[in-house]
Amino acid sequence: MQYYLFLFAALLFAEIAWGFHYGDKTAFMDVGNANEFIDQLIEATKMGMSHDLEPYSLPDKSIGFEKKILLVTWRGEAKLYDGLLSGLTTIHRNGDCTIDVQDGNTMHVKVHLGMGVLELRYHATVTFMDFGPSVTVEGKIGYVTINMDISSDPSTGGIPTIEKFDMDEMKGLTVTFNGLGPLSWLMTILTSLVLKFFKGIIKTIIQWTVKRVVADKIKNLQFPIYYK
Repeated sequence: MQYYLFLFAALLFAEIAWGFHYGDKTAFMDVGNANEFIDQLIEATKMGMSHDLEPYSLPDKSIGFEKKILLVTWRGEAKLYDGLLSGLTTIHRNGDCTIDVQDGNTMHVKVHLGMGVLELRYHATVTFMDFGPSVTVEGKIGYVTINMDISSDPSTGGIPTIEKFDMDEMKGLTVTFNGLGPLSWLMTILTSLVLKFFKGIIKTIIQWTVKRVVADKIKNLQFPIYYK
């Protein structure tokens, strides 16, 4: 009987000790601490991007299109080159963080980020029926929202890990062509195709390039978890 009492006491002590170190972590990480942590991360990210990614060099792109005239389908092409994107350093925290504990020990800090205004500019050549001018293509994005989720497991020393960095919404995307001249009547077709390309490239840049910078900067920050 004494053996079982001793075993029960040992197990109870172990559970209390575990809770002492890990179980009460939410009581010692408030929204203010989480906001401060995210703000520090954003500032480090902006400094990193301002050196290498502002402006950001965009990839060249060839976009084919076609138009039927008098029962004959004619094909054209827009070649975009020397593209630049500016505005990535406008990234900021949009509202307070939320704190969530999952799987018993892993703490998650979730936050909405914002970015805008973003501006894109390309030189381009547009050819149709073997004719075409050199033009400039300008794009503007009013606002982008990003969902970020950072986790930390106290049992591994509180090392922060990015679980999610996804573009959620893009608002106010516009495209303007300058210099089309006699091919201005192709504006609707070209605008639709370039808008689609711009949406895809911005999403890729945010979810890969910007995320990579954030992941690099987060290595130098301590997740704000406190214990009794």
